[in-house]
Amino acid sequence: MIATDEVLGKKTPEVLYHYTSFAGLKGIVEQQHIWATDIRFLNDFREFKHGLEVAKTFIATYPKEKIGGAEGAEALTTLFSNWTLNDAFTGKSAQICVTSFSENEDVLSQWRGYCPNGRGVCIGFRPSTFNRHISNKTMSTLTPCVYDSADQRLIVEKAISRLLDALGTPLHKNQTDGILNSYLEEFKTVTDDERKNTADRFLTNLQNLIVNRINEASLVSAQSLFQVCALLKDNSFAEEKEWRLVVPAFSTRKKFGDLEWHFRATNSMLIPYIPLTLLDFASSCLNFESIIVGPSPDRDLAIRSIERFLTAEGVYCNEVRPSEIPYKNW
Repeated sequence: MIATDEVLGKKTPEVLYHYTSFAGLKGIVEQQHIWATDIRFLNDFREFKHGLEVAKTFIATYPKEKIGGAEGAEALTTLFSNWTLNDAFTGKSAQICVTSFSENEDVLSQWRGYCPNGRGVCIGFRPSTFNRHISNKTMSTLTPCVYDSADQRLIVEKAISRLLDALGTPLHKNQTDGILNSYLEEFKTVTDDERKNTADRFLTNLQNLIVNRINEASLVSAQSLFQVCALLKDNSFAEEKEWRLVVPAFSTRKKFGDLEWHFRATNSMLIPYIPLTLLDFASSCLNFESIIVGPSPDRDLAIRSIERFLTAEGVYCNEVRPSEIPYKNW
């Protein structure tokens, strides 16, 4: 996957903030997990569609001479259409799961957007304490979202370039030599009348090998491109300064590798997610840099309740303090 932080020259902040409800905080502490949810089942999926549209527009305007002329451009457009119609919306081959963080602490739009009725907590995480462990387990990337249209085009261009490189990578010589040698040996033993059939079978098998190679490359490329699209957001959301932990999921089976699908119920559907362990074997307890308690009718009591809860669970937090936002919703 293209790392947007590398392309844009952004360094991972020392602290990132995760806004959630009181129930969310309780679950994170008790389970020592954070959830990465299938993006197709989030409100953010409309933003994922925005990313796909950016990629589609880029492909439509990409210089045709760089992708094999008009035929190459048409083939790439068809391929991308198949991905967006089949894979991105059905999860047939690429499930993209995300967890959201922000560079900003104590922001009104975040309280409203991610906490029920603006009530909840803003948890300060040090990415260095969990990201390496999670990325080793999941092939995930912690990356900033991209809001500027010029930057989005740059990111997509690099992703498309990698796609084209993958599709254009020639077959390994050993693969073609193996097929060729086997049929050359057969040629020595068959009659003249049988040689045409042998040649036809050779060409068919070689064609199948090439098609399989393209399918494998396009699958990897689709997943990589979808991961990039999950990071492209409309510029009107730039205030969020969002970072996403993007987790590619390569199976719909209950368990795959070190990961496992879970489902939570809402009023209208079941939402798939993957719990990501926040602790590695070297860590003895969960650590938070800070917890900010959002707007509340009794913030002092809310703070004391959280401090008591963390003590009971053996969780260390540098500070628990109230929000400074003068917002009331009670």
